[in-house]
Amino acid sequence: MLPSRMARAAPNRLRRLSFGLLSAALLVLVAGLTLLQPRLRGWGFVLYWLACFGLAGLALLVALLDLFVVRCRAKAARRALYKAEFGNLQASRQQAGSRRPDGHPSRAGVAAEDDLPG
Repeated sequence: MLPSRMARAAPNRLRRLSFGLLSAALLVLVAGLTLLQPRLRGWGFVLYWLACFGLAGLALLVALLDLFVVRCRAKAARRALYKAEFGNLQASRQQAGSRRPDGHPSRAGVAAEDDLPG
């Protein structure tokens, strides 16, 4: 697979895994409340519900991992967009002899009044 295709496939895999884990937890929940309720006694009851909570917890962890991946990709996209848009502006300033577009000399690290928002 191509790298871009692999990059798109990773979140889809995480979402499918999360969906599968949630579906399994729901199935175990329904089965435990209906079909298996008379049979679950003692340690069997405890282990069964621990497994159900374990499935739900795994689904939560996978969802948090997916959230982390999406946030990292969005941050990388924002940085790339910023670099694409404002990288050219900075390069043109350096070529213009360190002068701002309004003709004033550039003061690195110091914001002029007309540079401030508002």
